[in-house]
Amino acid sequence: MNLDGSLPDDNPMRGSYVYAKGVRNPFGAAWRRSDRSLYISDNGPERDDRIAKIEAGKNYGWPKTMRQNALFWWDFTNAPAGIAFMQDGQFPSEYHDEVFVSLFGESYLKGPAVKGKRIVKLCIAEDGSGVKSYDNFVVYVGEGPASPLGLAFGPDGLYFTDLYGEQGDPKGPASGNIYRVRPLRAQRGQA
Repeated sequence: MNLDGSLPDDNPMRGSYVYAKGVRNPFGAAWRRSDRSLYISDNGPERDDRIAKIEAGKNYGWPKTMRQNALFWWDFTNAPAGIAFMQDGQFPSEYHDEVFVSLFGESYLKGPAVKGKRIVKLCIAEDGSGVKSYDNFVVYVGEGPASPLGLAFGPDGLYFTDLYGEQGDPKGPASGNIYRVRPLRAQRGQA
């Protein structure tokens, strides 16, 4: 919409504020500078959580399917939440333009889990047409009910929030933490 609330003339669906449709439960969104596009993490009902590049006028399939126009989907629920692109040199150059996604998963279970409780890294094709690689980046190995949720790059690394923290209680109030992941850099005078 325009700043005054009116509809722009170039909206993809004439007479509507809708830019794209068919998303179910988008938790995270991030702009990728290299292709000037918006990407989201979208949670499915019982499966097919996904990452999608949002384009004008596209239908992303919900409620019929979560796979329509998805760049990547998980067959089983992982609850993707935060999403952020490494674009400003916080990590070595081989990570440039890769997207990081926090997988909330089975947050209430104590200890490590098969679903979620990790941050993954995806390398998206330059034109945004698909995912070239997928890797675990941070995996929770503690004993608590912890799970990563919020995710953002700052000037000195990747920051993420954890809903409960190592001492948290999923039956009580949230008592999370903020963590930072940063690359190890060689000390001066060392190779």
